[in-house]
Amino acid sequence: LLSPQFGYPTGVVEWMGALQAQDYAMMRLAVAVRMKTAARHKAAQMLTEAFNQGQIIRMHTLRMTWQLMPRNLVLPILELCTIRNMRTLRGWTNYFGFDPDDDTLQNTNTIINECLCGGKSLSLGTLTDALQKAHLAANRQQARYLIHYAETSGLVCNGNHSEKDITYALP
Repeated sequence: LLSPQFGYPTGVVEWMGALQAQDYAMMRLAVAVRMKTAARHKAAQMLTEAFNQGQIIRMHTLRMTWQLMPRNLVLPILELCTIRNMRTLRGWTNYFGFDPDDDTLQNTNTIINECLCGGKSLSLGTLTDALQKAHLAANRQQARYLIHYAETSGLVCNGNHSEKDITYALP
């Protein structure tokens, strides 16, 4: 932090490997303070651009929390975390009385893939509506869990930044 080495946000994220990214504003700050540029707003803008271009991916991985990762590390990190994350998801969904079977998860992945194909980045609300219309989720919380399953399997990641709602896209 005292002597930033990186001119681009991708360099910061590649060097870190994975960077906690729960809150979007704090995520931008965490990357910006590790960049050479003195203009934090410029660094934050560069991160948003790299993020929206898919050079940097934001997914629920380590401990099922949002993490920033360089695109090239997404699959290796998912491979390391999938078993534990699936156990965590099963625990959450069972606690709330929602136990999606393999057919439901497969149908969810199909619906999500159809919604997001062609480079689309859609809001959680839009995907929730699609999953409810397909009778796969009864409410927003169930839809969120189904999207988490899709994310854990590597089908989706956080989409383009939106101030209004979380978005999802195909990686």
